[in-house]
Amino acid sequence: MRLSGRRIIVSLLILSTLFVGSAAAASPAGAATRGPTNSERRIAWLINQARKHANRPTLKYSYALSRVARGHSAVMASKGTIFHTSNLANSFRNFSWTIGGENVGMGPSMNALHAAFMASPHHRDNNLDKRFHRFGIGVVWKNGVAYVTVQFLS
Repeated sequence: MRLSGRRIIVSLLILSTLFVGSAAAASPAGAATRGPTNSERRIAWLINQARKHANRPTLKYSYALSRVARGHSAVMASKGTIFHTSNLANSFRNFSWTIGGENVGMGPSMNALHAAFMASPHHRDNNLDKRFHRFGIGVVWKNGVAYVTVQFLS
């Protein structure tokens, strides 16, 4: 989504946003060292494969940004619905960045969610935006449903 306030909801319930701003802090000290889960690895691989096919550089996985994304996915799972981070710029406060974006969704599998993301112009734009260099991914499963947050930074 470009800052116009529009939201797209696709059959698997996905939302996308793009935020342009500026922050000058370094990556947070003591950032999470836990590696990605299998689901997080899968969605990361799918996004980077799509980027390769579109002649875009692959995104670098960020453990610290994934910790933020996991936190948001956990809140969505607890509420049983999806929504964007209420103050996305604030969630990026501990990172150095100039542009950020977020895709959120819920669905039965990473393949289904990725297909829905790529079928939606705004989500596809975030996945393939050449200004982004890194991403964080959080996947939380609840009652057989994956709640996914993908956060992108330049």
